[in-house]
Amino acid sequence: MKDGSLRARCWRFEETRGPHGRAWSVHKVNDFEVPVSDFMMPLPQLQKDMRILNIPDPADILYPSSAEPWTLTNPVKGNRWRELAEGHRVVAFPIWMYCDDTSGNKSKKWNKHNSFLFTPAGLPRSEAQKEYNMLDGIADQLEAAEKEGIWAWDCVENEPVLVLPVVLALLGDNPMQSEFACHIGLRGKLFCRICKVVGKDASDTPRGAAPGDVDEGEEVEDDASMNSNVSGASNVSANPKKKKGKRKKFVESLEQMPGTPRTRKGTMDALKTQFTASQTIGNETRVKKMRTDTGVKDTFQLYFQDLLAASYKKKRGNESRQAALDAAIEALPEHVTSPVWRIKGLDPHSDTPVEILHVVLLGFVKYFWRDLIQNQLKKDDQKELLAARLNSLDVSALGLSPLPGDTFVKYAGSLVGRDFRAIAQVAPYVIYDLVNDECRATWVALSKLIPLVWQPQIGDISTYTVRLQLASPTVY
Repeated sequence: MKDGSLRARCWRFEETRGPHGRAWSVHKVNDFEVPVSDFMMPLPQLQKDMRILNIPDPADILYPSSAEPWTLTNPVKGNRWRELAEGHRVVAFPIWMYCDDTSGNKSKKWNKHNSFLFTPAGLPRSEAQKEYNMLDGIADQLEAAEKEGIWAWDCVENEPVLVLPVVLALLGDNPMQSEFACHIGLRGKLFCRICKVVGKDASDTPRGAAPGDVDEGEEVEDDASMNSNVSGASNVSANPKKKKGKRKKFVESLEQMPGTPRTRKGTMDALKTQFTASQTIGNETRVKKMRTDTGVKDTFQLYFQDLLAASYKKKRGNESRQAALDAAIEALPEHVTSPVWRIKGLDPHSDTPVEILHVVLLGFVKYFWRDLIQNQLKKDDQKELLAARLNSLDVSALGLSPLPGDTFVKYAGSLVGRDFRAIAQVAPYVIYDLVNDECRATWVALSKLIPLVWQPQIGDISTYTVRLQLASPTVY
């Protein structure tokens, strides 16, 4: 492509004498460019008209320095892409291929996992750097496959089969699964993506306060604009300007959990209500309160809500503002909510199973260990004793390598999942006289629970469930 026109790089082509008479000679030097618009006819047509034009057969091509035949393409059929395209245009699609590992840490303790990103290289920079929701395209493909199926070959039965793909579950860490479920996140007062359990602020008045909390990035309005006290907004002033709300820590107990289960229909109705409200001028504050009150937040939908709000911000006069909003509404695409709701048979609330690495090992085990090192063991000699015990502990029966006690203690904030898996199994044997009875009992309970949770295969689900239920309450 040059100066807005597609061009071909060419070699000079002239008539010569070959072993069988008249032929064509190709000079592979001093190549030049020719606009595609200057091409007169394709190879098949040239072969048909060669006698009328009194030219050699285009299939008889030679190199100028010898009588060697042309080998870069099939002289009879021409370019192989012509045959494959069956008369249609052929275009090249250059791509940028980006790769990075998921961790910047290069130690041997990390299992390297590479992620690849493909970007069309021909896109203008303004388009290439836009944010795209890949799930939108995936949902479209799943919808098409659910209607038509996908033909595949069964190598076992040795016959074609029509495959109907279904999404069994959505896997990911807690923040990603919350986003799948259009949930406000773990920092919200309605912190669970599965149910509507309400957290209780540490400084809250008794239960029954207004539900909801401010999740990361939300802004808190003052009383004058909100006309209600949104939990999580502290130090509210009379200043009408928006202020970043400080999140309060919440506490919860087993008596509060679980709450009323969230449902696919309930969340979709909440999103529809939010979007309907966002189509009215001046409703931004109301929509934010809807999110905090329900714990429902769709980042996909939020993009379009922001477009609507921005459409009339710089307009003056009610008529002008309404006209700008109406035009923005008219330009909206067909789908304005997360593509996850278009996947049939999938409920992001119940079909996002707990991801035990981040919930267990990198969750409460990590925080228990940090608390032990930073708060429970006040003296340096206690930490040195703990490190010595870890170094000397025989863990061969657990299938583990000797434990790096000094690393576990000194770098408690930088450990990885496999470290915490080992710690959870040996902690009761090395901390027994360094902590109080309550802390020791908790670590014993964890040591019983984690081997049950970390099972690659469950033989008898009924027996396993009973054992898991018996072990779980002792942790809390």
